[in-house]
Amino acid sequence: MGALQRKTIELPSPLGLTPDQQQQVITMAAIVVATQLTTDILEQAKKDFNSLEKDYTALLDRRGKVALLLADVLAERRKAREARDELKARQFDADLGVSFSEQDLAFLDRFPANISLKEFSNDFAAQNLALQFLRAKDPQAYADYRAQADDVTRRTKAYVRTMAGVAAFGALLVTFIDEASDIAGSKNPQLIAQTLPFGLTFVTQALPLVGLAAETTYQGVILEPKKSLFAPKRFNLLDNDQQIALKNASAVFGEWQKRKVDNVFSGALFRNESPGLLWRVSVCDAGEVGRMFDAVVPATQRTDFANRYFGEKQTDTYSFVNALVDDGAPKRRKLADELLLHDHRTSTTDTTHALSDVQKTVTSTFEKWNDAQLLRLIFANHEGPVAYAQMQVGTTLVRPVPSMQAVFEYESFVDSCSGKLDSSQKAAATRDL
Repeated sequence: MGALQRKTIELPSPLGLTPDQQQQVITMAAIVVATQLTTDILEQAKKDFNSLEKDYTALLDRRGKVALLLADVLAERRKAREARDELKARQFDADLGVSFSEQDLAFLDRFPANISLKEFSNDFAAQNLALQFLRAKDPQAYADYRAQADDVTRRTKAYVRTMAGVAAFGALLVTFIDEASDIAGSKNPQLIAQTLPFGLTFVTQALPLVGLAAETTYQGVILEPKKSLFAPKRFNLLDNDQQIALKNASAVFGEWQKRKVDNVFSGALFRNESPGLLWRVSVCDAGEVGRMFDAVVPATQRTDFANRYFGEKQTDTYSFVNALVDDGAPKRRKLADELLLHDHRTSTTDTTHALSDVQKTVTSTFEKWNDAQLLRLIFANHEGPVAYAQMQVGTTLVRPVPSMQAVFEYESFVDSCSGKLDSSQKAAATRDL
């Protein structure tokens, strides 16, 4: 309440204004005050992000150092094997067996013998497995890491919620624009003159919020550090013995196209015989899948979809963000099931063909998805244990490179989604019978 009390705005004289016009002025003044408050919140969020960026840098450094410890043990184990020192090799296997399954050890053995320490320590899966090793070898050091990771994850979630709230308010500012247009359309010079003091405040403070709203609607809240001269690589793509470092999701999609496996990915987005790639993401964050739809399906087609599928005339642009969140409403449950648990692209029971058309659009335009959205796809559709952090598409495996966004998405998934995904998949299979 204190912040609100500190915000003041001088209202123009009500003389000469009708009751409706006075209400318009009060409404706009209230929106201007709310804009000022939201701008303050945004500035604080930017400071919070700067603090988070430093803490993630420290966390990533810690993950890399733990991976170096595992690399040393694996190197000694390899030397023992090469020297045919079976006793020593068996001892290493026994020690590592406390932390790792046979599948984990086989996975680690697939790293090239000549991989550099820098490459190994900067591998996301290697870091995850190294943390498993640390948990067994030094429980206190692991507990310290866990506390640090949990803290930054919790604070990042708070930051994401704040930014989402700021973006939501930015979307509401369209109302202010409409209100101002109504005033201008009334051709009332007195009213325009009296509301003019609000204009400068609106332009300087509201427009950044409107821009943030437009960006967040389709991309979500992006955790990207300050731009550097050389853009870092965000993903590794493996194909047999070849590994390519790629700068972003767009580059991954392009590489799939070059290798002619992009159709494998797009074909798996929706399935009949088993849950598709997008359904698995929806279990963790249905709203995010809706955002992925909104990012690639044009606004006109979304509105047309709603008109056809629901048989109700839509006056506003339709969005999948809220539509796919299961709130118990039969319509939303039915839409989520039909859109995500069935493949309507080649055969459909939907006489309107609205579902088929939307799925086809997603299939042909998925390359617009960003890094965070690809990360969610990878973790929700992981090949092997989630710690391996990889998704298979045709002959390729795609893995994230350690980054602020990757660590946050991974920690969030492991913390709240991996168990839910298994149980939800069983429920989906039952519902489909």
